Amino acid sequence: MFSRLILNSLRATGRRATGSGAGSGSGNTSKESWGNFQKVATSVGAVGALGWFVLLTKEVRDFSSAVANIPDDLAKVSTVFSDKVAVGIKGSRIVRAGATMLTEKNEYVIRPGIERQIEDFVRGHKRGYTVLYGNKDTGKSYVVEHALCGIDGVAMVKLTTQSDKTAILAELSTAITGQSPPAHFNQVALLAALKKVSLPDGRRPAIVFEIERGDDKDACLASVRSLAKDLSEVSRIIIVLSEANAVLAFGRDIHREKFILVSDLTPEEAKQLLDQRTEGRALSTEERDLLFENLGTSAGMLTDFCGSDESVDKFVARNLRAARCDLDAFPLKPILQALKEHPEGVIPGYFHNAEYKGIDMSDPR
Repeated sequence: MFSRLILNSLRATGRRATGSGAGSGSGNTSKESWGNFQKVATSVGAVGALGWFVLLTKEVRDFSSAVANIPDDLAKVSTVFSDKVAVGIKGSRIVRAGATMLTEKNEYVIRPGIERQIEDFVRGHKRGYTVLYGNKDTGKSYVVEHALCGIDGVAMVKLTTQSDKTAILAELSTAITGQSPPAHFNQVALLAALKKVSLPDGRRPAIVFEIERGDDKDACLASVRSLAKDLSEVSRIIIVLSEANAVLAFGRDIHREKFILVSDLTPEEAKQLLDQRTEGRALSTEERDLLFENLGTSAGMLTDFCGSDESVDKFVARNLRAARCDLDAFPLKPILQALKEHPEGVIPGYFHNAEYKGIDMSDPR
């Protein structure tokens, strides 16, 4: 392209030179000039084309070199961030969690049996991961926070909308370092980072995944379960499930999984909670019995009561009405009614040949 432009330019110059020499009768000179111009044009064109070729070759070579260096550059960035993760988790600890604030106000009910299991797992050397499960509002998050509060090397991340591994890894990395990870930071890099961590007492760092209710809970559970298998090789993993039936997603890897049930408070623990949070509003034995016998002893329910101005009678009545509404909407209510009337067993004729398939408990998943 470059040589063609020069050649065209020199041809135009040659025509002008031929025209100017015609008046003097120098036709031969003009022809010689034109021939020289052609030679010059050809030479300059060749040189120009060669120059462009050399320049283009150099640019291609530089570009190729830059592309070839991208993996090295990404690896350097990944290594730097990996170091941040290692340093970050080594200094991570649960310090201002809800359970800590309750403890400071003397409102936390210590549950030594459960807390000991959690702490023994984190401080121990057994590989695998632990799943905390139980009914809603039994205090699963609080008991984990209280058991691990102040222990170095513990990172806690709450998952609500995250469902795929990439989003979960990003959330975890951000919780540890305080900044978003580079786009290429992946599970392999995180494993490498955790492997670098050396805590004073020789234990591995701990990661707590708290899975809240979300639109894509099943996908989140599958991703966390998959991550836990790999991360448990270099860290202690605790998974806290907000919903009771979420535990059905586990139980298929008996060699890695450990389960801790967080049930409702015992009557003595429930009494302690009420005593701690209802100062100036002491309940009689009859009132406590009415509350426990009708609504149970879940930590969440008792906390709601302590935060309300209702009497025990009104609080119980309101919650029972809400429970009846939920029961009315339950599609398998006839089965529950049959079991209530005949706890020893229901005869087939009870349903008058109506079919209620219920739930196949041979595989509730």
